[in-house]
Amino acid sequence: MLTLEAPDIDVPARELLHPLPLRPLAQRPLVSVLVTNYNYAAFLPAALDSLIAQDYEHWEAIVCDDGSTDASVQVIRSYAALEPRIRLVVKKNGGQNAAVNECHRHLMGDLICLLDADDFFAPEKLSHVVAAFVARPSAGFCHHFARVVDGRGDELPVTLSHRLDAGWLAETANNRGGCVYVPTTSSMCFRREVLDELMPIPAMQPRDADGYLGMAAQFLTPFVRVDEKLAAYRVHGKNMGGLTEPTPQRLQYELELIGQRTATLRWFLAGRFGELYSQQIRKEDNPQYIQAALKLHAVSRVDSNVLINARILIARHPNAKWRAIWQFIFAFPRPLRRRIMPAMHRSHRVKAVIQKVLVRSSVRHARSFLGTGVLSQ
Repeated sequence: MLTLEAPDIDVPARELLHPLPLRPLAQRPLVSVLVTNYNYAAFLPAALDSLIAQDYEHWEAIVCDDGSTDASVQVIRSYAALEPRIRLVVKKNGGQNAAVNECHRHLMGDLICLLDADDFFAPEKLSHVVAAFVARPSAGFCHHFARVVDGRGDELPVTLSHRLDAGWLAETANNRGGCVYVPTTSSMCFRREVLDELMPIPAMQPRDADGYLGMAAQFLTPFVRVDEKLAAYRVHGKNMGGLTEPTPQRLQYELELIGQRTATLRWFLAGRFGELYSQQIRKEDNPQYIQAALKLHAVSRVDSNVLINARILIARHPNAKWRAIWQFIFAFPRPLRRRIMPAMHRSHRVKAVIQKVLVRSSVRHARSFLGTGVLSQ
Protein backbone atom coordinates (compact mmCIF):
# COMPACT_ATOMS: atom_id res chain seq x y z
CA MET A 1 0.00 0.00 0.00
CA LEU A 2 1.33 3.44 -0.89
CA THR A 3 1.62 6.05 1.85
CA LEU A 4 1.79 9.79 1.39
CA GLU A 5 3.92 12.32 3.22
CA ALA A 6 3.63 16.07 2.71
CA PRO A 7 6.76 17.69 1.27
CA ASP A 8 8.45 20.67 2.86
CA ILE A 9 6.87 24.04 2.12
CA ASP A 10 8.96 26.57 0.21
CA VAL A 11 7.76 29.75 1.90
CA PRO A 12 9.78 32.20 -0.24
CA ALA A 13 8.31 30.66 -3.41
CA ARG A 14 4.79 31.28 -2.09
CA GLU A 15 5.58 34.99 -2.02
CA LEU A 16 6.20 34.86 -5.78
CA LEU A 17 2.60 33.89 -6.46
CA HIS A 18 0.95 36.98 -7.86
CA PRO A 19 -0.98 37.68 -11.07
CA LEU A 20 0.87 38.79 -14.17
CA PRO A 21 0.45 42.49 -14.90
CA LEU A 22 -1.76 43.00 -17.94
CA ARG A 23 -1.77 45.95 -20.31
CA PRO A 24 -5.02 47.91 -20.67
CA LEU A 25 -7.12 46.37 -23.41
CA ALA A 26 -7.78 48.32 -26.59
CA GLN A 27 -11.32 49.58 -26.98
CA ARG A 28 -11.84 47.08 -29.78
CA PRO A 29 -9.25 44.32 -29.26
CA LEU A 30 -8.24 42.00 -32.05
CA VAL A 31 -9.20 38.40 -31.27
CA SER A 32 -6.99 35.67 -32.70
CA VAL A 33 -8.69 32.30 -33.10
CA LEU A 34 -6.25 29.39 -33.26
CA VAL A 35 -7.71 26.46 -35.20
CA THR A 36 -5.88 23.14 -35.29
CA ASN A 37 -6.87 20.52 -37.84
CA TYR A 38 -5.97 16.99 -38.82
CA ASN A 39 -8.19 15.15 -41.30
CA TYR A 40 -11.37 17.01 -40.32
CA ALA A 41 -12.39 18.13 -43.81
CA ALA A 42 -15.96 17.08 -43.07
CA PHE A 43 -16.18 19.31 -39.97
CA LEU A 44 -14.10 22.32 -41.05
CA PRO A 45 -16.96 24.15 -42.85
CA ALA A 46 -19.03 24.29 -39.64
CA ALA A 47 -16.04 25.58 -37.65
CA LEU A 48 -15.10 28.25 -40.19
CA ASP A 49 -18.72 29.25 -40.88
CA SER A 50 -19.15 29.82 -37.15
CA LEU A 51 -16.30 32.34 -37.25
CA ILE A 52 -17.70 34.19 -40.24
CA ALA A 53 -21.06 34.38 -38.43
CA GLN A 54 -19.63 36.09 -35.33
CA ASP A 55 -21.37 39.30 -34.24
CA TYR A 56 -17.93 40.61 -33.20
CA GLU A 57 -16.08 41.27 -36.44
CA HIS A 58 -12.55 42.24 -35.33
CA TRP A 59 -10.94 38.81 -35.45
CA GLU A 60 -8.39 36.75 -37.32
CA ALA A 61 -8.16 32.98 -37.63
CA ILE A 62 -4.90 31.09 -37.96
CA VAL A 63 -5.78 27.61 -39.20
CA CYS A 64 -2.93 25.12 -38.92
CA ASP A 65 -3.28 21.93 -40.90
CA ASP A 66 -1.15 19.25 -39.28
CA GLY A 67 -0.31 17.19 -42.35
CA SER A 68 -3.82 16.07 -43.24
CA THR A 69 -4.26 13.35 -45.85
CA ASP A 70 -7.87 14.24 -46.68
CA ALA A 71 -9.26 17.35 -48.42
CA SER A 72 -8.71 19.63 -45.39
CA VAL A 73 -6.17 21.95 -47.06
CA GLN A 74 -8.44 22.50 -50.05
CA VAL A 75 -11.35 23.34 -47.75
CA ILE A 76 -9.30 25.86 -45.76
CA ARG A 77 -7.89 27.45 -48.91
CA SER A 78 -11.36 27.88 -50.36
CA TYR A 79 -12.44 29.77 -47.23
CA ALA A 80 -9.25 31.83 -47.06
CA ALA A 81 -9.73 32.89 -50.69
CA LEU A 82 -13.09 34.44 -49.81
CA GLU A 83 -12.40 35.60 -46.24
CA PRO A 84 -9.12 37.50 -45.69
CA ARG A 85 -9.39 37.12 -41.90
CA ILE A 86 -8.67 33.39 -42.32
CA ARG A 87 -5.02 32.40 -42.78
CA LEU A 88 -3.76 28.91 -43.57
CA VAL A 89 -0.57 27.47 -42.10
CA VAL A 90 0.55 24.04 -43.30
CA LYS A 91 3.02 21.81 -41.45
CA LYS A 92 4.13 18.20 -41.36
CA ASN A 93 2.20 15.99 -39.01
CA GLY A 94 3.44 16.43 -35.46
CA GLY A 95 0.34 16.26 -33.25
CA GLN A 96 -2.19 18.79 -32.01
CA ASN A 97 0.08 20.47 -29.49
CA ALA A 98 2.71 21.11 -32.14
CA ALA A 99 -0.05 22.62 -34.30
CA VAL A 100 -1.10 24.93 -31.43
CA ASN A 101 2.52 26.03 -31.10
CA GLU A 102 2.65 26.79 -34.82
CA CYS A 103 -0.54 28.85 -34.64
CA HIS A 104 0.87 30.82 -31.73
CA ARG A 105 3.88 31.87 -33.81
CA HIS A 106 1.59 33.61 -36.31
CA LEU A 107 -1.03 35.34 -34.15
CA MET A 108 -1.35 39.12 -33.86
CA GLY A 109 -4.29 39.49 -31.48
CA ASP A 110 -4.65 40.86 -27.96
CA LEU A 111 -7.06 38.06 -27.03
CA ILE A 112 -6.72 34.45 -28.15
CA CYS A 113 -9.43 31.81 -28.44
CA LEU A 114 -8.76 28.16 -29.21
CA LEU A 115 -10.97 26.16 -31.58
CA ASP A 116 -10.68 22.50 -32.48
CA ALA A 117 -11.57 21.98 -36.13
CA ASP A 118 -14.36 19.54 -35.28
CA ASP A 119 -16.08 22.02 -32.92
CA PHE A 120 -17.77 25.36 -33.61
CA PHE A 121 -18.66 28.64 -31.87
CA ALA A 122 -22.00 30.26 -31.09
CA PRO A 123 -22.44 33.55 -33.04
CA GLU A 124 -22.08 35.62 -29.85
CA LYS A 125 -18.98 33.80 -28.59
CA LEU A 126 -16.33 36.42 -29.34
CA SER A 127 -18.41 39.39 -28.23
CA HIS A 128 -19.16 37.72 -24.88
CA VAL A 129 -15.50 36.83 -24.35
CA VAL A 130 -14.38 40.38 -25.13
CA ALA A 131 -17.01 41.74 -22.74
CA ALA A 132 -15.84 39.37 -20.00
CA PHE A 133 -12.22 40.46 -20.34
CA VAL A 134 -13.25 44.13 -20.37
CA ALA A 135 -15.36 43.65 -17.25
CA ARG A 136 -12.49 41.83 -15.46
CA PRO A 137 -9.33 43.67 -16.56
CA SER A 138 -7.14 41.69 -14.13
CA ALA A 139 -8.22 38.31 -15.57
CA GLY A 140 -5.96 36.74 -18.17
CA PHE A 141 -8.01 33.58 -18.77
CA CYS A 142 -11.67 33.28 -19.74
CA HIS A 143 -13.70 30.12 -20.20
CA HIS A 144 -17.32 29.13 -20.65
CA PHE A 145 -19.59 26.14 -20.97
CA ALA A 146 -20.31 24.24 -24.18
CA ARG A 147 -23.10 22.29 -25.78
CA VAL A 148 -22.46 18.68 -26.76
CA VAL A 149 -23.44 17.80 -30.32
CA ASP A 150 -23.20 14.69 -32.46
CA GLY A 151 -21.45 14.24 -35.79
CA ARG A 152 -24.30 16.02 -37.60
CA GLY A 153 -24.28 18.97 -35.21
CA ASP A 154 -27.49 18.03 -33.37
CA GLU A 155 -27.42 18.76 -29.65
CA LEU A 156 -27.24 15.81 -27.25
CA PRO A 157 -28.96 15.79 -23.83
CA VAL A 158 -25.72 15.60 -21.86
CA THR A 159 -23.50 18.07 -20.02
CA LEU A 160 -19.78 18.20 -20.64
CA SER A 161 -18.76 20.37 -17.67
CA HIS A 162 -20.74 20.87 -14.47
CA ARG A 163 -18.22 23.17 -12.83
CA LEU A 164 -15.74 25.77 -14.04
CA ASP A 165 -13.32 27.64 -11.79
CA ALA A 166 -13.19 31.42 -11.43
CA GLY A 167 -11.03 33.91 -9.52
CA TRP A 168 -7.40 33.76 -8.35
CA LEU A 169 -6.66 30.07 -7.80
CA ALA A 170 -2.86 29.88 -7.37
CA GLU A 171 -2.76 30.22 -3.59
CA THR A 172 -4.75 27.00 -3.08
CA ALA A 173 -3.79 25.11 -6.26
CA ASN A 174 -0.91 23.25 -4.63
CA ASN A 175 -3.31 21.83 -2.01
CA ARG A 176 -5.28 20.09 -4.75
CA GLY A 177 -2.41 18.84 -6.87
CA GLY A 178 -2.74 21.64 -9.41
CA CYS A 179 -6.27 20.49 -10.22
CA VAL A 180 -8.31 23.06 -12.09
CA TYR A 181 -11.80 22.79 -13.52
CA VAL A 182 -11.64 24.05 -17.07
CA PRO A 183 -13.55 22.97 -20.20
CA THR A 184 -12.23 21.49 -23.42
CA THR A 185 -10.04 23.40 -25.86
CA SER A 186 -12.77 25.24 -27.76
CA SER A 187 -14.03 26.95 -24.60
CA MET A 188 -10.66 28.40 -23.53
CA CYS A 189 -9.54 32.02 -24.13
CA PHE A 190 -6.44 33.94 -23.07
CA ARG A 191 -4.97 37.40 -22.82
CA ARG A 192 -1.90 37.57 -25.05
CA GLU A 193 0.47 38.21 -22.14
CA VAL A 194 -0.64 35.00 -20.38
CA LEU A 195 -0.50 32.71 -23.39
CA ASP A 196 2.95 34.00 -24.31
CA GLU A 197 4.18 32.85 -20.89
CA LEU A 198 2.75 29.36 -21.40
CA MET A 199 3.93 28.78 -24.94
CA PRO A 200 5.35 26.86 -26.59
CA ILE A 201 3.77 23.75 -25.15
CA PRO A 202 6.80 21.59 -24.28
CA ALA A 203 7.56 18.45 -26.25
CA MET A 204 7.15 16.41 -23.07
CA GLN A 205 3.40 17.16 -23.40
CA PRO A 206 2.59 15.78 -26.90
CA ARG A 207 -1.20 15.80 -26.35
CA ASP A 208 -3.81 17.31 -24.05
CA ALA A 209 -3.05 20.99 -24.68
CA ASP A 210 -6.11 22.15 -22.75
CA GLY A 211 -5.10 20.17 -19.66
CA TYR A 212 -1.63 21.68 -19.48
CA LEU A 213 -2.69 25.22 -20.40
CA GLY A 214 -5.49 25.31 -17.85
CA MET A 215 -3.40 23.92 -15.01
CA ALA A 216 -0.46 26.25 -15.69
CA ALA A 217 -2.56 29.38 -16.34
CA GLN A 218 -4.01 29.34 -12.82
CA PHE A 219 -0.55 30.17 -11.45
CA LEU A 220 -0.29 33.27 -13.64
CA THR A 221 -3.66 34.98 -13.68
CA PRO A 222 -7.21 35.11 -12.27
CA PHE A 223 -9.91 33.29 -14.22
CA VAL A 224 -13.19 34.78 -15.40
CA ARG A 225 -16.11 32.51 -16.26
CA VAL A 226 -19.00 33.11 -18.66
CA ASP A 227 -22.01 31.08 -17.56
CA GLU A 228 -23.29 30.44 -21.07
CA LYS A 229 -22.76 27.72 -23.68
CA LEU A 230 -20.76 29.62 -26.29
CA ALA A 231 -19.27 26.66 -28.16
CA ALA A 232 -20.28 23.22 -29.36
CA TYR A 233 -18.17 20.18 -28.52
CA ARG A 234 -18.69 17.54 -31.18
CA VAL A 235 -18.87 13.88 -30.15
CA HIS A 236 -17.73 11.53 -32.88
CA GLY A 237 -15.56 8.47 -33.20
CA LYS A 238 -13.20 8.13 -30.25
CA ASN A 239 -13.00 11.75 -29.08
CA MET A 240 -15.74 11.40 -26.45
CA GLY A 241 -13.56 12.07 -23.41
CA GLY A 242 -15.59 11.82 -20.21
CA LEU A 243 -18.58 10.52 -22.14
CA THR A 244 -17.00 7.10 -22.73
CA GLU A 245 -17.59 3.91 -20.78
CA PRO A 246 -15.45 3.66 -17.61
CA THR A 247 -13.50 0.59 -18.67
CA PRO A 248 -10.28 -0.24 -16.83
CA GLN A 249 -8.37 0.69 -19.99
CA ARG A 250 -10.07 4.09 -20.25
CA LEU A 251 -9.58 4.85 -16.56
CA GLN A 252 -5.93 3.85 -16.72
CA TYR A 253 -5.56 6.22 -19.68
CA GLU A 254 -7.09 9.05 -17.62
CA LEU A 255 -4.68 8.39 -14.77
CA GLU A 256 -1.73 8.42 -17.17
CA LEU A 257 -3.01 11.66 -18.73
CA ILE A 258 -3.30 13.36 -15.33
CA GLY A 259 0.16 12.11 -14.46
CA GLN A 260 1.55 13.59 -17.67
CA ARG A 261 -0.18 16.93 -17.07
CA THR A 262 1.19 17.03 -13.54
CA ALA A 263 4.73 16.30 -14.68
CA THR A 264 4.58 19.08 -17.28
CA LEU A 265 3.07 21.49 -14.76
CA ARG A 266 5.86 20.72 -12.28
CA TRP A 267 8.42 21.39 -15.01
CA PHE A 268 6.76 24.75 -15.72
CA LEU A 269 6.60 25.70 -12.03
CA ALA A 270 10.19 24.61 -11.37
CA GLY A 271 11.39 27.02 -14.03
CA ARG A 272 9.29 29.82 -12.59
CA PHE A 273 9.29 29.34 -8.81
CA GLY A 274 12.00 26.77 -8.15
CA GLU A 275 12.22 23.01 -7.77
CA LEU A 276 11.12 22.95 -4.14
CA TYR A 277 7.84 24.67 -4.92
CA SER A 278 7.11 22.41 -7.88
CA GLN A 279 7.52 19.33 -5.67
CA GLN A 280 4.45 20.39 -3.71
CA ILE A 281 2.29 19.58 -6.72
CA ARG A 282 1.37 15.90 -6.50
CA LYS A 283 -1.14 14.02 -8.61
CA GLU A 284 -2.29 12.12 -5.50
CA ASP A 285 -3.80 15.39 -4.19
CA ASN A 286 -5.70 16.03 -7.42
CA PRO A 287 -9.46 15.36 -7.01
CA GLN A 288 -9.67 14.35 -10.67
CA TYR A 289 -6.93 11.77 -10.12
CA ILE A 290 -8.68 10.54 -6.97
CA GLN A 291 -11.97 10.19 -8.85
CA ALA A 292 -10.41 8.21 -11.71
CA ALA A 293 -8.43 6.00 -9.31
CA LEU A 294 -11.53 5.22 -7.26
CA LYS A 295 -13.45 4.33 -10.41
CA LEU A 296 -10.66 1.98 -11.39
CA HIS A 297 -10.76 0.39 -7.93
CA ALA A 298 -14.54 0.07 -8.23
CA VAL A 299 -14.59 -1.82 -11.53
CA SER A 300 -11.44 -3.97 -11.35
CA ARG A 301 -8.92 -5.52 -9.02
CA VAL A 302 -6.01 -3.13 -8.52
CA ASP A 303 -2.55 -3.98 -7.24
CA SER A 304 -2.26 -2.03 -3.97
CA ASN A 305 1.45 -1.65 -4.58
CA VAL A 306 0.70 0.29 -7.77
CA LEU A 307 -2.29 2.41 -6.79
CA ILE A 308 -3.21 3.94 -3.44
CA ASN A 309 -5.72 1.95 -1.42
CA ALA A 310 -9.34 3.03 -1.98
CA ARG A 311 -9.88 3.82 1.69
CA ILE A 312 -6.96 6.28 1.64
CA LEU A 313 -8.21 7.84 -1.58
CA ILE A 314 -11.67 8.41 -0.12
CA ALA A 315 -10.21 9.98 3.02
CA ARG A 316 -8.12 12.33 0.87
CA HIS A 317 -11.02 13.45 -1.30
CA PRO A 318 -11.62 17.16 -0.56
CA ASN A 319 -15.35 17.00 -1.34
CA ALA A 320 -17.53 15.74 1.51
CA LYS A 321 -20.34 14.83 -0.86
CA TRP A 322 -18.07 12.58 -2.89
CA ARG A 323 -16.58 11.01 0.23
CA ALA A 324 -20.07 9.98 1.24
CA ILE A 325 -20.89 8.73 -2.27
CA TRP A 326 -17.76 6.61 -2.50
CA GLN A 327 -18.26 5.14 0.96
CA PHE A 328 -21.70 4.07 -0.16
CA ILE A 329 -20.53 2.68 -3.53
CA PHE A 330 -17.77 0.55 -2.02
CA ALA A 331 -20.28 -1.11 0.31
CA PHE A 332 -21.54 -3.03 -2.75
CA PRO A 333 -19.81 -6.02 -4.35
CA ARG A 334 -17.75 -5.37 -7.47
CA PRO A 335 -20.32 -6.76 -10.00
CA LEU A 336 -22.89 -4.23 -8.78
CA ARG A 337 -20.31 -1.42 -8.72
CA ARG A 338 -19.58 -2.16 -12.37
CA ARG A 339 -23.26 -1.55 -13.16
CA ILE A 340 -23.29 1.73 -11.23
CA MET A 341 -20.08 3.18 -12.68
CA PRO A 342 -21.26 4.00 -16.23
CA ALA A 343 -23.97 6.32 -14.92
CA MET A 344 -21.62 7.86 -12.36
CA HIS A 345 -18.81 8.34 -14.89
CA ARG A 346 -20.58 9.77 -17.91
CA SER A 347 -21.97 13.31 -17.99
CA HIS A 348 -25.73 13.09 -18.39
CA ARG A 349 -28.89 14.10 -16.55
CA VAL A 350 -29.32 10.76 -14.80
CA LYS A 351 -25.98 11.31 -13.09
CA ALA A 352 -27.23 14.20 -10.97
CA VAL A 353 -30.28 12.20 -9.85
CA ILE A 354 -28.14 9.19 -8.92
CA GLN A 355 -25.76 11.40 -6.96
CA LYS A 356 -28.65 12.89 -4.98
CA VAL A 357 -30.01 9.47 -4.10
CA LEU A 358 -26.57 8.15 -3.14
CA VAL A 359 -25.79 11.15 -0.94
CA ARG A 360 -29.09 10.82 0.94
CA SER A 361 -28.58 7.10 1.41
CA SER A 362 -24.95 7.46 2.41
CA VAL A 363 -25.80 9.99 5.10
CA ARG A 364 -27.99 7.32 6.70
CA HIS A 365 -25.75 4.31 6.14
CA ALA A 366 -22.11 5.31 5.64
CA ARG A 367 -21.16 4.93 9.31
CA SER A 368 -22.06 1.24 9.29
CA PHE A 369 -19.65 0.65 6.40
CA LEU A 370 -16.63 2.34 7.93
CA GLY A 371 -14.04 0.01 9.35
CA THR A 372 -15.40 -3.04 7.53
CA GLY A 373 -12.35 -3.38 5.28
CA VAL A 374 -14.52 -3.46 2.14
CA LEU A 375 -12.89 -0.26 0.79
CA SER A 376 -9.60 -1.97 0.01
CA GLN A 377 -11.17 -4.26 -2.57
